[in-house]
Amino acid sequence: MKADIELKKMIPLLLSVVLIVAVALIIVFSGGETPKKKVPKATGTPTSTVDRVKHDSTCEGMITRIDTQNLEIAIYDFKFENTMVFSYTGGTHFTNKYGNALSVNQLYMGMIVEADYVIEDFKLVSLREHNDAWEYKKLRNFSYNKAKNQFVINGQDYRITDDLLVVSTGTMYALSDIISTDVLTVRGIGNRVWSVEITKGHGYLTLEGADELIGGVMYVNDKNHTITENMRVTLSEGNYTITFSKGKLTGEKKVYISRFNSTVLDVSDIFDAPKGSSQVEFKITPEKAVLYIDGEQRSYGVPIILEYGNYKIKVVKDGYNTYSGNIQVDDAGEVFTINLTKIDLGEEDEKEDEDKEDGEEKEEDEEKTTKEPVDSTTPTSTVTPTQTPKPTKTSYPTNTPQPTKDAGGNVPTPDKPVVDVPSVDVPTVPKPVPTVPQIPVPNKPTV
Repeated sequence: MKADIELKKMIPLLLSVVLIVAVALIIVFSGGETPKKKVPKATGTPTSTVDRVKHDSTCEGMITRIDTQNLEIAIYDFKFENTMVFSYTGGTHFTNKYGNALSVNQLYMGMIVEADYVIEDFKLVSLREHNDAWEYKKLRNFSYNKAKNQFVINGQDYRITDDLLVVSTGTMYALSDIISTDVLTVRGIGNRVWSVEITKGHGYLTLEGADELIGGVMYVNDKNHTITENMRVTLSEGNYTITFSKGKLTGEKKVYISRFNSTVLDVSDIFDAPKGSSQVEFKITPEKAVLYIDGEQRSYGVPIILEYGNYKIKVVKDGYNTYSGNIQVDDAGEVFTINLTKIDLGEEDEKEDEDKEDGEEKEEDEEKTTKEPVDSTTPTSTVTPTQTPKPTKTSYPTNTPQPTKDAGGNVPTPDKPVVDVPSVDVPTVPKPVPTVPQIPVPNKPTV
């Protein structure tokens, strides 16, 4: 009985020994290797089979077409002087000359590239920006001579051929479509220009309803154009405020010129409102003096549109005698010159005493008195500001914009120009009094 109990106790021990021996035998017969941990599979987009395809041909050229719908890219081959159309996939590698990855949307017409492809089916394996390619951006200093196959950039000569690509917003143009006011991006290799991109072009302006304006003048920026029947003016693309003048009448219109398009501007109502107005220019010294017209402070950095009539004007600045007077506006493009004189300190002390004696009567007399702007040729005391002939070059204000129509009948909304008007403290008394040490003045005898 006791022997049976001891045997039962030894059974678990024997089973443990057998298990250990079995594990040892498994390790020995498996070469002594311990089981490896299961490594999780990498997640992400699987590599395309095109990545593993080796190219068997290359080419150097420029991109002439990108078709993202049919997944095709056309490249003009410099060596064979023909255009080849390649297909691409999501596995095609696009990079710039520094090896940075590009998307197909970052490619552009006229880009000079090197391509690796499979010649059997013209599939692109990789496409990269050419290492030797150069480009000039925002180029304005250029000229060209097609007859001499010459393109001049910043005074340096380059060569062009019939293979030159001229493009703007995805559309091809001829070299003759470029004018001197356009802005370009030019690309090439060595001394050869391969592609020209027009980044800022030009358009054309024609007038509608201009019968009453014929013989007048149209001012665009710093240029003036005599208005003729069926006139057509070439302008750089952008926003314009155009001033029209004939006789004593002037008017303004706003218009947007779009690239390579003709814009029709209706000017039949140009003189409807206001009638009888003028572009009045004020030339005032010293700088930063403040101008008031009929009691309203006005900026005069650009000409001011005023209807015909009489106006009270006043010009003030610290340390200078205030100018008060009247002007009459009755002609187009009038110019008024006003020169303030500095206040003499000795005279100022005497004026202070006189002001104390005269009081309010003195101020009333000053308002009625017309002072003369400084002019060595007109020494009289009651002269209105000098009028000079209408300037041939001037900038015009934009405070009375009129709606315009473009070729499609739409009303463009050009940017509003900004006039930089210096901030000036306006004195609160007719004559500014400088702060200086007071010089004793003997009392005047009482009369």
